[in-house]
Amino acid sequence: MERWTGTKRDFKRTQFLGLKELIGLGIERGKGDTRMNSKPRKLNVKSKIWIEDENGDVVFGAGRLKILIAIEEHGSILSAAKAIGMGYRAMWGKIKATEDRLGQPLLTKRTGGGGGGGSELTPFAKLLIKRYRKLDNLTKTKSDRLFRDVFVDALVERGVV
Repeated sequence: MERWTGTKRDFKRTQFLGLKELIGLGIERGKGDTRMNSKPRKLNVKSKIWIEDENGDVVFGAGRLKILIAIEEHGSILSAAKAIGMGYRAMWGKIKATEDRLGQPLLTKRTGGGGGGGSELTPFAKLLIKRYRKLDNLTKTKSDRLFRDVFVDALVERGVV
């Protein structure tokens, strides 16, 4: 049986092993060590939230938030797209999809001229950012508490953590 060293190539070698075989490998976080860890250092729960419509299409989430913040900071879709490494057309498509699904404009566009064109967030977009951040923060806070109560405390009682 081959050791897993944490590389993608080596992981592919073990992807068809059963649970018993993987447990037998005693994988320790990318160190290539075959010893079982007696105790994890610290466990954390991670969660992502996004808002979908009734069809399961994304309306808003962390990606859309990043787009709006970049537009606010850079003053145009093109500059924002370049700043976050996204294509203009892809960024515009996500903005348009969110506007269509919410029935509200997110941007006020300025056409070119002496100072050039640009975009500004509408008051609705600013409210959307504020509310999403609040929801995300509350979700993470509650998730952390639930994780401790439901998962970690039970492991501590058993002496695992």
